[in-house]
Amino acid sequence: MTLSIYTAVSLFLVGLLLNKIYFEFNKGKYVEQSKLVPNNHKIVGQAGIIFILIFFLFFFIDFKLNILNIDWYEIPRFYSLLFCLLILSIISFIDDKYDIPKRVRFTIQIIVCYLSTSALNLNFSPLPFKIELILIVIIWVYLINISNFIDGLNGFFSINIIFFLIGTLIIINSYDLFDDIIFFISITSLPLILSFLIFNFPKPKLFFGDSGSIPVGFLIGYILVYLFSLKIYLPALFLFLYPILDITITLIDKIIFRKKAPWERLFDYFFLKPVVNKKKGHEFMFLNMFVINSSNLLFLVIYLYSKNVIFFLAAALTNILFLFYFSKISK
Repeated sequence: MTLSIYTAVSLFLVGLLLNKIYFEFNKGKYVEQSKLVPNNHKIVGQAGIIFILIFFLFFFIDFKLNILNIDWYEIPRFYSLLFCLLILSIISFIDDKYDIPKRVRFTIQIIVCYLSTSALNLNFSPLPFKIELILIVIIWVYLINISNFIDGLNGFFSINIIFFLIGTLIIINSYDLFDDIIFFISITSLPLILSFLIFNFPKPKLFFGDSGSIPVGFLIGYILVYLFSLKIYLPALFLFLYPILDITITLIDKIIFRKKAPWERLFDYFFLKPVVNKKKGHEFMFLNMFVINSSNLLFLVIYLYSKNVIFFLAAALTNILFLFYFSKISK
């Protein structure tokens, strides 16, 4: 455990250094921001490439030196997962620069998630295997896009991912999963996202962009499906509860009631409304998301101790109340 802490601190410092170098090297090449989401700062985009570079570099180091004591050869076809992550990262970087058509990008995500299921032990539900496989791919692709959708406010993406990873580490500790690949993903990603947050909030200099939010969403999807495969269902749902509720409710309203395409950029998510309508600023939403995620984390810990489903329902209700609150203050 001490070695893991040293590793996390080292990754944090490396992340700080490379993010700083990336910003200085690209200073002046500022991303064009949407006029619908007020932001007075000049920001360099595509900073997610730093996360990906360090993530893969540390994987090769750990694979050779076994720093985290993970038995990689016991993990089913981990190489397929990492290969798909690399492909998705390259495609996302290209998309950031040249804007790949949405249908092409969506098709690639489906293919990548399908191929990555070989790195999972499936057939963990009573459903027929093929139906389960289809559902897993749909859920995985959906989680990738949820991650992409929440990358719009200063610090908002980072704070959600940071709490997700902290929650994952709590679950790993509770179920003694330290030798699993999700421990490697979590202990590597957490310090890298923390180092990025310093450049993204409160005075943002960098944005993750599709280059980072989509690959990170891919890893989030893998962690959740992996936990499902171990039949750790409710604890997994605590981890990304607010983004799932916000995006899902908004999409249902957009598609069914407003007859809009799900990919239309209407900036209508609950967490965006107060900023889009110029009622509140980025910092206000960041602080609220800190409170929401802290609450979810507390409910998760209590649930793991008590195994009482009432605490999951309490967490869900709390998140829904915040949705109503954001909607109200937006008017």
